[in-house]
Amino acid sequence: MKTNPHVKHVNELIEKKMKYWILEGIDKFLDVMGEIALPSIPHTLIALIVPLILVPYVLFSPNSDFTKIAVILLTLFAQSWIQWWSLPSLQRLQVKADAKRDAKADVDHEALTHIANQVDKHDTDINEVKTMLNDFINESRKED
Repeated sequence: MKTNPHVKHVNELIEKKMKYWILEGIDKFLDVMGEIALPSIPHTLIALIVPLILVPYVLFSPNSDFTKIAVILLTLFAQSWIQWWSLPSLQRLQVKADAKRDAKADVDHEALTHIANQVDKHDTDINEVKTMLNDFINESRKED
């Protein structure tokens, strides 16, 4: 698509350079994890199906230390996964999506303003041409 100097792309407004390469690497890693790993099938399997598989084992198994330890570890893993990783990652993705929407709104406003200014300029030019044409017609009528 041909670009126009009056219309900016959304990425031009969002793009910001990280000061350190390690921060940029962490940012990219979190993007990948938030956009690919969190909404994936393995994450769903771990978060939903594994606890459901363990429920009958816990309910119908004899009271053993292994069962108690497994349930405690699974519970701690699930709670810490949700509280310390998933929710902040999802919130970060939401903040980035909001920034993209804001930048898109700014770009749209700038483009529409440019279009409106050009239309106003063309209207002014057309009115000037009309005035000149009317003056020419009136002068030619006077001569006849």
